[in-house]
Amino acid sequence: MKTHIIALLLLTGGVLNLFGENLHNFFNRYNFSFITEDTGLPHNFINDIYKDTQGYIWVATNNGIGRYNGYQFIHYNSQSHSIRLKNDYVHKVCEDKFQRLWIGSEEGIDLIDLKHYTQIDTDKELPAELKSLASNYIASIYRDKQDNLWISTDKNLWYLELGVNGQIKDYYKLKKDTESPIHAVIDLQEYICAGIDNHVCRIEKGSNHLLKTSMVSELLKPFSEDWRILCMETDGELLWIGTNRGLFKYNHTRQSLNRYRYSNHRPGMLSQAYITGVKLTSKGDVIVSTLNGLNVYNRDTDTFTYIRQNNEMPDKSLNCNFINCLLTDNENIWVGTEIGGINLLTPNCLQTYVWQYNYLRETSLSPNPVNAISEDKDGNLWVGTVEGGLNKKSKGSDEFIHYTFDQNNPTSISNNSIRGILIDSENHLWAYTWGVGINELNLNIPHNQTFQRHIREDSIGLEGDFLSSACEDTMNNGLWFGTTRGLHFYHKKTKRFTRVLFDRSDNEFDAVGSIIIDRKKRLWMGTSEGVFIMDLHSFSISSAQFSYTYLKHKLTEPTSLQLEKINCIIEDHNGTIWLGANGNGLYQLAEENGTQFTFHNYTRKDGLPNNTIIGIVEDKTGHLWMSTNHGIAQLDTQTMTFTNYTKEDGLPNNQFYWNASYYSPQNNLLYFGTINGLVAFTPDIAKTKKQDAKVKLTSISVAGTMVYPPADGKTPCAVTNLHTIRLHEKDHGFSIEFSTLNYGNCNRVKYAYRLKNYENEWTETLPGEHTARYNFVPSGKYVFQVRATDEKGHWSDKITEVKVTITPYFYKSWWFYLLLAILITVGSYYFYQWKISLYRQQKKQLEKEVAQRTHELELQNKQLEIMARHVEEVTEEKIAFFTNITHEFRTPVTLINGPIQRALDESHEPEVKKQLQIAERNSNYLLSLVNELMDFRKLDADKVVLNKTNENFIRLIQNILMPFEVFAHERNINIITYFRLCTPFWIFDVEYMRKAIINLISNAVKFTPDYGKISLYVASLTDKDNHTWLFIDIKDTGNGIVPEDIERIFERFYQSKKSIKYPVYGQSSTGIGLFLCKKIISLHGGNIYAGNNPKQGAFFRILLPLEKGIPQAKSEKEKYEQNEHPLSIPANGNEKKETILIVEDNADMRTYICSILKNNYQLKEAQNGAEALYLIQRETIDLIVSDLMMPVMDGNELSRRVKANLANLVISQNFTS
Repeated sequence: MKTHIIALLLLTGGVLNLFGENLHNFFNRYNFSFITEDTGLPHNFINDIYKDTQGYIWVATNNGIGRYNGYQFIHYNSQSHSIRLKNDYVHKVCEDKFQRLWIGSEEGIDLIDLKHYTQIDTDKELPAELKSLASNYIASIYRDKQDNLWISTDKNLWYLELGVNGQIKDYYKLKKDTESPIHAVIDLQEYICAGIDNHVCRIEKGSNHLLKTSMVSELLKPFSEDWRILCMETDGELLWIGTNRGLFKYNHTRQSLNRYRYSNHRPGMLSQAYITGVKLTSKGDVIVSTLNGLNVYNRDTDTFTYIRQNNEMPDKSLNCNFINCLLTDNENIWVGTEIGGINLLTPNCLQTYVWQYNYLRETSLSPNPVNAISEDKDGNLWVGTVEGGLNKKSKGSDEFIHYTFDQNNPTSISNNSIRGILIDSENHLWAYTWGVGINELNLNIPHNQTFQRHIREDSIGLEGDFLSSACEDTMNNGLWFGTTRGLHFYHKKTKRFTRVLFDRSDNEFDAVGSIIIDRKKRLWMGTSEGVFIMDLHSFSISSAQFSYTYLKHKLTEPTSLQLEKINCIIEDHNGTIWLGANGNGLYQLAEENGTQFTFHNYTRKDGLPNNTIIGIVEDKTGHLWMSTNHGIAQLDTQTMTFTNYTKEDGLPNNQFYWNASYYSPQNNLLYFGTINGLVAFTPDIAKTKKQDAKVKLTSISVAGTMVYPPADGKTPCAVTNLHTIRLHEKDHGFSIEFSTLNYGNCNRVKYAYRLKNYENEWTETLPGEHTARYNFVPSGKYVFQVRATDEKGHWSDKITEVKVTITPYFYKSWWFYLLLAILITVGSYYFYQWKISLYRQQKKQLEKEVAQRTHELELQNKQLEIMARHVEEVTEEKIAFFTNITHEFRTPVTLINGPIQRALDESHEPEVKKQLQIAERNSNYLLSLVNELMDFRKLDADKVVLNKTNENFIRLIQNILMPFEVFAHERNINIITYFRLCTPFWIFDVEYMRKAIINLISNAVKFTPDYGKISLYVASLTDKDNHTWLFIDIKDTGNGIVPEDIERIFERFYQSKKSIKYPVYGQSSTGIGLFLCKKIISLHGGNIYAGNNPKQGAFFRILLPLEKGIPQAKSEKEKYEQNEHPLSIPANGNEKKETILIVEDNADMRTYICSILKNNYQLKEAQNGAEALYLIQRETIDLIVSDLMMPVMDGNELSRRVKANLANLVISQNFTS
């Protein structure tokens, strides 16, 4: 029958005026959105829409049911796996008290447990008497106020009473004589009412599980035979009854009945007579659906307003007129259609008034974008459009008067492209255009339509006809205009224009976007290349000059190269300057100091919907309203929070036009120009309450597959009811979807989520995104948290939490570690026992081998001890031989050198002296070799003990250099000394230091060519710890040291094979000289370094940590030599000569010494210490001169004996070696 009705409507649809609907303000308050198969709906043919206690929307279609969370559907039909329905043609959905979803289709009842999202077996759930419900056609399911169910089939009406556990404890049936199913059951205050065929009946329980009917009222007697009751709804004392022949309103208190019919021509009637649904919104609005549109009841006028499909306005009307069902959710209206899916009507946040061009109305707004808005003192609204001229809407009227260009009328407006409107303090309207100058209209003259044109051709000083902004300057009695040719000032008294020029480099901007004058009488001009701030106090009309500040680059980054582009500027009631930028958001002047300005910047990250601000106005509460490239933003200047409004909130569109914004304090209306008209709204209506929406988890997917994780390990659970999500580490990736189930503007809701114990920071989603994804999360226990904003971006304080447990692989579990520990312990024990046994066997074998090896080692040790003793004896013999032979060398050398020197002193023959000098030079060379070997032996054996005394270091150097001056002079070598000493006296061993420096100077002379130079630099240094150091630097101009020799030249016996030498007679070349130097310096605690000079030659540097000495007139040595035991030499032969005992085992040496002393002293001789001791006991001896090394008794033993036995004698002793 329904199909025939639809066909009839299609046949008569041509005569219906689809454009004649009265689009009442009620539907203007709603935003229309459409949920179809393209957006996930199972089917576009909707039979029922139901909202469960969790907040999900269930949709019954001709392809099963779908659960909707605001973003997507979960489908269940006869082919689905987890829950499989009996039939795809689902007519009704209802939830009982126990969270079970009853689904009625053409083949009976299906049950879904919403707590666990499992299917309940109806054969087990329903008693035997109700088995027919499991397979028969189900028309409707209704839950009454006692939480019992009423189920209508094609033949019967069943009443099911549910027990405390949800079981069916009793049932009743109503037998019907007709074939038409019952579609309407309603719970009145005291009884149940049902629409049975053509009359409304009262239903009550009878006997034998039967239901009985009675008449509700005489007013509700049966209707005509072909009428059918399709739906009913309670409304306080009213009962709305929808039929296939119209709508009835029954007042059971007043006992009245009103009928509402359909008429296509009479206003206030229903859109169609076939009523498919009646529902009430939370505000009490009665919504009526028909097979030809949607209706709303006006209680004040007792009339209806309807809306139908309108292809001219697809986003503000239905997409299908054939409505099957209806659901109201607070103020949301869900409309289920036959071919258009679901039409969702959600209330707008803004109560808007829209004026657009309508070609059917001559008094509508001119076409094209609105470019300028203003209001005069009489409350008349003036609107300028692009190429549509100037429009005037008189106060209290909804019609517009148009002012357009007429080429035959010179007093008409000069151009139809109005760029802005300024109404000055004298009530003159200035409409400036984009292309043909300015038009002035005197509003003081009633109905005046005569415009005075100010264009470039006939206006003195006006250099540009393309104007973009203007403001009034009462201080200078004029107007400022921004053009593409810069800034112009119009003086009202002289009626002349003056172009104001800036510095040449500052006149390069393309256009002036906005001009204002603040309370400090500064003119702010926003341009395409920065902001100009001009001091009007300094402005001179005659010279057209004033002082100004130019902010060319980004206001918060003035040192950057990014040009600032300002579209609009406003000064609020507190005197704060706000600037809207083209791409950089909103600026607030925060601080100023002379010509220095500091700004705060607000962008999308701070809450703006878009970073291009087109216009700014302030309402009476101090809030700022900004038109952008994506809707309108409201800024609460107290909290600095943004609230954004878009098309979904009631705006006609999201795109607005440049500077077309205006606030009317007379009407408390905000006006904004859009690309196709004008929109206005009251800012007070925009005050929306913050909604603390609770987020619900809607689904969980693992590796892209939706799952329902176990709640207790056994029974599946609905995600909404989850307390713990259990996953496995092998599930590398999982995702959690969530929703606030706020269906009004869910795509504008933002979420923030985190997985505690895995991450600390919240991840914020983009509007409309509702999924958290995680990959490769380690095993452990976590807490997933999610919260949301409302549709205005205000964050809720409510946080939804669910535990997430990720089970590790078995080899990461505690029991595996315990088992592994036990196995390791047991294995270790047995391994230990085996190793102990093995060790015992090895120990026995090892003890046997050790005993054998020990015996062998003892034999070897004895052999080694014998060899060591032999080596030690040989070494001692070598050392003794080395020492003796060196000593033996020295004695004959001394005997040779002494007579030669004496012969040189006594000889006067030149030839003889020349030969003696040769002998002397070679004997000295041999003596130096002997001395060097003696020193090497002592130093190498580490048997040297330094005798540090207070010495004059400068005198030491001078004495050392004296012998070398002869050699240097012969070879033309220049020796230069530099002294930078804090004192010449230092504590050191003078003899060893003399030998070290002699070696270094000798080395320098040896390697310096003729005509070379040797530099000796001595300085005292003080480090940061106030320690004193002596620095010695000896440089030559030779060929330097071969690089590979530098590290080895201080090794003993090392001589370079590549160096070029210039030998000096009397100096050794054994390879031990530098070794001796390093040893001597080391004994003094210093260091010596060698290297090559940058240009030529080598250097040796010494750094000694010496103590400064005490300046003295004479050294202790000199005093001793002069004062201690002076030996007087007799002046003549009559005086008694003093006796000297010469103790020397070498007869020649003894003879040589006696020959030197015989003339002045009485001499006694002894061959060894024993003979000398014998003579001392019997002779008077004044001085003993003794050798150290002698047979029988050496010099040391003689000294001890003399001191021990002859302590009372005054004897001087001198020991020679």
